[in-house]
Amino acid sequence: KARNHQFQAMFGGWGTGTDPDTSINLWKTEAARNYVNYSNPEVDKLFEEGRREFDIDKRAKIYGKIHELLYDDQPYTWLYFRNSFYGFNKDLRGYVFSPRGPYGYGPGFSSLWKPVEN
Repeated sequence: KARNHQFQAMFGGWGTGTDPDTSINLWKTEAARNYVNYSNPEVDKLFEEGRREFDIDKRAKIYGKIHELLYDDQPYTWLYFRNSFYGFNKDLRGYVFSPRGPYGYGPGFSSLWKPVEN
């Protein structure tokens, strides 16, 4: 029903990653996961600018402006934000870091291994 926009309210959750552009699929007007039909031409324009910009400081300003617009428009009501930090023993090998984080977007912890000590 969410994909067909047949709801009055819904509850959901997601995680992004280290690059804020991964959230374009939620906020751009015609995006596949824009279930709430959010549309703001300024947000669309800023996402396109962010995709073309390589300077980290300039990108931070662009995505910061997107954040401000989303905060003002409130297409969603955010209930909480969870920070996650992961540490590994220096002897572990094989972890594949994903730009979307460790939540099932890659082999995650199943790829870890430890060399045999001689």
